[in-house]
Amino acid sequence: MKIVTILGARPQFIKAGSVSREINKRAKEGVNITEIIIHTGQHYAQNMSDIFFDEMEIPKPNYSVGIGGKSHGSMTGQMIEEIEKILIKSIVAINSNSGNSSKYNGFLYLGLMISANDNKPYLLEYNCRLGDPETQNLMMYLSSNDVDFLDLIGFDNANYPDNFNLTFIDEKKYKGFCCTVVLAADGYPSNPKKDFYLDLSHIKETQNLKLFHAGTKISNGSIKVIGGRILSVNTCCDKKQDAIDLAYENIVKIKAYTDPNLENEEKSLIFFRSDIGS
Repeated sequence: MKIVTILGARPQFIKAGSVSREINKRAKEGVNITEIIIHTGQHYAQNMSDIFFDEMEIPKPNYSVGIGGKSHGSMTGQMIEEIEKILIKSIVAINSNSGNSSKYNGFLYLGLMISANDNKPYLLEYNCRLGDPETQNLMMYLSSNDVDFLDLIGFDNANYPDNFNLTFIDEKKYKGFCCTVVLAADGYPSNPKKDFYLDLSHIKETQNLKLFHAGTKISNGSIKVIGGRILSVNTCCDKKQDAIDLAYENIVKIKAYTDPNLENEEKSLIFFRSDIGS
């Protein structure tokens, strides 16, 4: 979910403070929510703008329109025009039935699932982030096949204005299978338990096995759970079943405790799906 906050004057700054703090809180709890802040620039002096962002813990604006110092009509017209450009750029929608299209130059992944009924792929979601569990096995896969993301950043697209041609990747002979299993807190996603501790000492990361953390932090040397989606176990092997087995062999090694000294184990604090890859 994306929430766009548009502000430009002191009353809006005051209201935005509590909203931004709540969005940030929910995001840390594992809720899929992102705030995009657009500052129109109506109030722009340090003591009429910056001080509110600093003292009320409002994130720095993603975009600044800079309409300040003009007439009311000019500011209103420029604000509407510039905000429209930002929204089109920031929020990309895909709808094959609408007849409309938006140009997008960047990374986009599609989340697909194979139906057990007809063995066909169906679209579950799409996004442009590489931090979601759906993309973490992709990171393992590209790494194991020696794809450097710096090549993607530096690729010259001048000769391909309508299609980001990645022939230097397409020509590679891919191999292997990856699996990602998410460890979640009891009650996730609606009301996950937090403030308990994990023991990961029985897991040894290798080139084929990595842990990606999401809802954890180091607290006095212990791994403390602070979010519903805790972490994911990611594997990559030559054979599909080997990747699945390696992920499950290791996720069961994770222990949950109510205390930082890891003395009182409580198995019910964590869970994971057992049907990934089946």
